[in-house]
Amino acid sequence: MDGKKPLYSILITTYECHGHGVQFIKENLNAIVSQTYRPIQVVVSDHSRDDAIEQAVSAIDTSGVEIIYKRYTEHYGSPCHNWNNALLYATGDYLHYFALDDRLRDENTVGDIVTYAENNRGSRWFATGNIVEPRGSVLIPSWNDTILSKNTLSGPSAIVLRKDLRHVQLDPTFIYFLDLDWYYRLYKEAGVPNCIKRICWINRFGTHNLSTTICTSQRVNEERKLLIAKYGDPLPRSPA
Repeated sequence: MDGKKPLYSILITTYECHGHGVQFIKENLNAIVSQTYRPIQVVVSDHSRDDAIEQAVSAIDTSGVEIIYKRYTEHYGSPCHNWNNALLYATGDYLHYFALDDRLRDENTVGDIVTYAENNRGSRWFATGNIVEPRGSVLIPSWNDTILSKNTLSGPSAIVLRKDLRHVQLDPTFIYFLDLDWYYRLYKEAGVPNCIKRICWINRFGTHNLSTTICTSQRVNEERKLLIAKYGDPLPRSPA
């Protein structure tokens, strides 16, 4: 990369997370500020009903990372609204949507992603690999032409966009299928993502996850009907 390095914005949606929120945001932010790459900007959009996460964020030694904290009291419980709110304050050349309970794998992650993206200027969005904790299983992202029903990219923490895709926002209609709906619309706008085989982040799985709390089988079925209402039956394919 020549000249000024691109700004890398990480958008984190936060809330109490069943009592784990403070622990998760500390681990998340500490992994970010330990990155060897600069400049990095973090936007924390916080849905919490108390000040615990705000206090945890303010106590972090930022080490030159710009951290923007925003309390977001509207649409409580909607990660899409919360992420879309974070986007209002993000000014990066790259936008990395990130979940509260996930964290970057090592100190070279952001630098490696930016180098890869700068060397692949024809790609407008990227998907990155992860390790699922505590199981230890590895997910290397790949595209499939039934992305609206089969997730082979993982969650939003896998995704890095160039800033020219910032208008493709998350649809608050969905919680369980928010990622698949988003991936399909990104595909319609920018084609197939460039899948980075490097393991870039830790995907924490547990009883706190939305998929194991509010996303009951009833909600999943309701959202599946909403996907069909939005895109048609059968759901459209997305060939490479």
